[in-house]
Amino acid sequence: MSKTKIVCYVKSRLSLQETLFYTVSGVLEWTVVRKVTDYGQNVTLFCNVSNCCPKYSGWDMWTPKQRTLFIDVKTGRGNKKYDGKVTKDGYTLVIQNLTKQDLNVSYSCLYGVTFGERKLLLEEDVFTYISTTEPNGPISNRRLTAAEMAALITGVIVAVSVSGILSIYFWRRRKNRKGESEDQLGEIQRNIAGILIKLASIYKGYVPLTYVSEQINNEIEDWKEKDKMFVPTRASAMVMECLQNNSCVTLTGPSGVGKSFICRHTALVLQTIGYRIITIYSPMEIRTYYHPGVHTVFIIDDICGNFAANKQQIENWKPMLPVINTIIADKCCKVIVSCRLQVYKDDRFGILLPFKSCECNLISDELCLTTDEKNIIANTYIGTSAKDIDPLSQTSEFFPLLCSLCYEQKISDANFFFRNPFFVYKNELDNLSKCGTEGIYKLCSLSLCVIFNNQLKEDWFEGRVTDKQQYMLNDISEAFAVKRLQKKFLLKVLNTLIGTFIYKQNGVCRTMHDKLFDFLAQYFGQKMIKCLIEHGESDLVHERFIWQTSQNEKNNNIDFMIEIPDTHLRSYFNRFIKDWSEGKVTDVFSNTNIKELSFRKKLLQYLHKLDKSKQVTLTNTKDTEIRKECEPGNTPLIMVCWDGYTDMVQWMLLNDVDVDQFRNDMSTPLNLACYKGYITIVEMLLERNPHIDLCDNDGCSPLSMASKEGHNDIIRLLLQKNPNIDIRSISGMTALNNACYKGHTTIVEMLLEKKPDVDLYDNNGSSPLLIASQEGHTDIVRLLLENDSNVDICDNEGSSPLYMASQKGFFDIVLLLLKKNPNIDLRVCSKSGFTALAIASYKGYTSIVNILLERNPNVDLCDNNGCSPLFMASWEGHIDIVRSLLENNANVDLCNKKNCYTPLYTACQKGFTDIVKLLLEKNPDVNICDNNGLTPLQTACFKGYTEIVKMLLEEKTIIYQSNKEYGCSALYIAVTNGHTDIVRLLMEKNPDVNLYNNNIIKALTNACCKGYTSIVEMLLKKIHRADLSENNGYSPLIMASQGGHTDIVRLLLEMDWDVDLCDYDGCSPLYKASKNGHCGIVMLLLEKNPDVNLCDTNGCSPLLMASQEGYTDIVRLLLEKRSNVDLCDNDGCSPLYKASHKGYVDIVRLLLEKNPDMNELEKGGYSPQQIARQEGHTDIVLLLLEAIYKDLPSEKDCCKII
Repeated sequence: MSKTKIVCYVKSRLSLQETLFYTVSGVLEWTVVRKVTDYGQNVTLFCNVSNCCPKYSGWDMWTPKQRTLFIDVKTGRGNKKYDGKVTKDGYTLVIQNLTKQDLNVSYSCLYGVTFGERKLLLEEDVFTYISTTEPNGPISNRRLTAAEMAALITGVIVAVSVSGILSIYFWRRRKNRKGESEDQLGEIQRNIAGILIKLASIYKGYVPLTYVSEQINNEIEDWKEKDKMFVPTRASAMVMECLQNNSCVTLTGPSGVGKSFICRHTALVLQTIGYRIITIYSPMEIRTYYHPGVHTVFIIDDICGNFAANKQQIENWKPMLPVINTIIADKCCKVIVSCRLQVYKDDRFGILLPFKSCECNLISDELCLTTDEKNIIANTYIGTSAKDIDPLSQTSEFFPLLCSLCYEQKISDANFFFRNPFFVYKNELDNLSKCGTEGIYKLCSLSLCVIFNNQLKEDWFEGRVTDKQQYMLNDISEAFAVKRLQKKFLLKVLNTLIGTFIYKQNGVCRTMHDKLFDFLAQYFGQKMIKCLIEHGESDLVHERFIWQTSQNEKNNNIDFMIEIPDTHLRSYFNRFIKDWSEGKVTDVFSNTNIKELSFRKKLLQYLHKLDKSKQVTLTNTKDTEIRKECEPGNTPLIMVCWDGYTDMVQWMLLNDVDVDQFRNDMSTPLNLACYKGYITIVEMLLERNPHIDLCDNDGCSPLSMASKEGHNDIIRLLLQKNPNIDIRSISGMTALNNACYKGHTTIVEMLLEKKPDVDLYDNNGSSPLLIASQEGHTDIVRLLLENDSNVDICDNEGSSPLYMASQKGFFDIVLLLLKKNPNIDLRVCSKSGFTALAIASYKGYTSIVNILLERNPNVDLCDNNGCSPLFMASWEGHIDIVRSLLENNANVDLCNKKNCYTPLYTACQKGFTDIVKLLLEKNPDVNICDNNGLTPLQTACFKGYTEIVKMLLEEKTIIYQSNKEYGCSALYIAVTNGHTDIVRLLMEKNPDVNLYNNNIIKALTNACCKGYTSIVEMLLKKIHRADLSENNGYSPLIMASQGGHTDIVRLLLEMDWDVDLCDYDGCSPLYKASKNGHCGIVMLLLEKNPDVNLCDTNGCSPLLMASQEGYTDIVRLLLEKRSNVDLCDNDGCSPLYKASHKGYVDIVRLLLEKNPDMNELEKGGYSPQQIARQEGHTDIVLLLLEAIYKDLPSEKDCCKII
């Protein structure tokens, strides 16, 4: 398929508060939606732009959805050749009658609308023709090559540079005329330089996928090398077992227990069976690397923080949840996650449900290391048993890490190291500080790892020293009392620590293990806390620092926290405000300390001392730190309302905060406070007169939120502001619907006082009354009925409130609904066709059935399958309901559509004797057959329900004839299934069994085959002929002989049954008994002098079969009756040949006594002696040779002849 690819250079312009901002957004690729063969067609292009709509109003919020207006830049008028429409993931462009000239048109795309105080967002594109054909392949996977990307970005850089130079030139000319200041020139130059740097960083940040794959492969090779030391444990076995039944498994535990090692080992195992391994470092990558149907295992290490739950990372994962669910549903993919236990247990992590579907806790009683496993690990890594290590160390949760560190560091005194693992490192670091300048430089380089939160990138050391870097280096120098530090020298020193403290991967320096970093963070936190507060990464500062006074029990359980002394609290607040001002709102308000009231008091004291303008700016700062793809748009007010920090809310409200600000999901502070139930915060917000009806992206208003969660006092406050109580969410739920669903009676009462539309239904068609009836909330149903709720309004499936209450068995609700005279015969038309009476009969709710019957419903109204209420009650065995329905003259002969079952038939099939009795009292047609032609009598005979059969046989109209299709009479069914008592009843009631039809003979034959002696005895009293057999030739005697039923054979022989009557294969009773080894039956048959040489159609005699199967006793009996030892089958095989072939020595000896022909050859040309020799039966060969030589004339006899 050909493909036209158009690349457009995009310039976005956002007009906000009379200030214009220009940015280069990147390069967009438009793809042709359908095949294009020539110019002159209407071509539809699609551009996948995730943020094409204004960030403050999603596409789905527009009513109606806006079309895209395309304006020719040259003329400023709409271009009729262009048309388009905004979608959720991008926008389409239709070019009417495509020409080459259309591929070089500059146009302006207006795809925003005025929303509140926001202005228009414009985008200006220039189409450039690239190519018309491209090899076949998925359009969506086409990516620009590195060369293409470099060329495009270089072109943009050159264009911007030229425009900058021209701007400077013309500005200087104006300066000479107007005398403008040098400051403005410098500003322009700095702007241009900034743009060039930004473009260069864009190009530098572009990493081809081939390079990424190379990085992953290098990483996997490193895993394989380390995996040689892997020790299998019950935990690693459990992970593999879990992956067989789950697509996503999360390994939890503290640092150092082996989570990452097991994850990587498991991935390597999966790789051996065809899986590709992908390591995920950021949420967006999982969407990039996922390919449906390709066997892939994704590894996500230390998800959402490696010290505490990182709220920003959690927010980053939230938009990816649909992708994760898709991957998990793909049977070809596996996701293995490692997560610190304190992060996994954090309430905020709970929203990432896919990662909580299957947990393997490595320190649980079921999965923790056993003593034997510890011994093997210790022996593998340090060459000793765990018994030889300090006992206290053996109980350490991070025992595997200690073994690994001991091995990697080549520590000689393992015992000392295990007792004081981090004391060893502390000593080493302390010694470095005493080793002169070189040792201190090593400490300085390690401190950089801590400052950058274990993510120190090599490119930080490249290029000239920036002001920010110099400021940091000066502070580090001051902390360690050394002279001016140089980046390149620090990198050189850092490289000397590789393998002891750090390792380097993909250009990033990290500590050898997270646990080691925990120690280093605390160590340097004590040595240079001021420097860490000032320069540390935001996550480091807000997660690992704790104010001494605010330590709580939860934080005490986390090792290696960095304590903030009172002397540095002001510095910490300075950093807090600095990050806040820079838009790191989520980081700041996820701070470990802010949960403590004492810390917030100190913080507020600090904030009150700031300039008023600064305080106002802070309260209205929106989160700008998180990548746009995952940006939640948090604000300080939104976060403190979510966490319930009343004191912080109060301060913000005093500083002109916008109470109607919202996140990107449109949640307002009022929404969140109502959801969480913080009544004091809600009161404070309402005093500022917020927009009471602002809804989030799900269409939930504050009133709806509070109704759902049952916050009565908040509902009371909101109703005082006269909100729109009939606002419907995306799912169609109103506040009243939510309260009815959850059973919040008081809230329903308050809402009803505001006269809502009580019949407003959700997207499923469920009204408040139906919801309350379904959930069993009796008091709410009463309130709704008092407010004239429609009792007959049905949902999309046709279910009425009465039906739902009857289905769930809510008697009191049914009683209330019936007082409003509902249509009692309403059917669930689109689904099952059930009525309220039918579903109550099926479920067995006797009281509900009785009260419904008092309203005289149509008792014979069937569902879509033709099942009446009586049928359902009979099927389920609800005898009281059957009785009630019969008292109301239910039709007992109504059949269902699928099987043509009547109530009587189904009761007989299920064995409900009492129900059968009730139904028979109403004189049903007892001979109605199902689709297979079976009557109630026949199905009762099949199941063996004797009492039911007895009752049916008392019916005068009962018919005994055979089923027309299968020829199965009731007697045949009873005989075949061995129901002796039922056979006796049928024979007593039906004297005409003495008819020699095939059905009766078939029944007798089956009884003989299965060994039902008593039944055979009864049948033989009615049958007086001894030469009967089925149409296939099977006689009762043949089947009994084959099955080894001696008593039955004796009965048949007493009736002088023909012992030579064969089946269609020529098999006689003696043949069957001989072949199957039934010696006793052979003896009985031989007493009747049968033809012992009667062969089957293959020429096999009874003697040959007994010889072949090795039944020595039977061979002896047959030989005594002079069986022909030389009688061969159609292949020329004699009994002697068969016995010789199988190696039956005793049988060969018996046959030789009868002087058989030992030289007779079978078709293959083998004699008995030859076949025995070939099979290795030496004893038989000797016997045969002896017999041969015995028959030869002696020397004396030869002389006489001469």
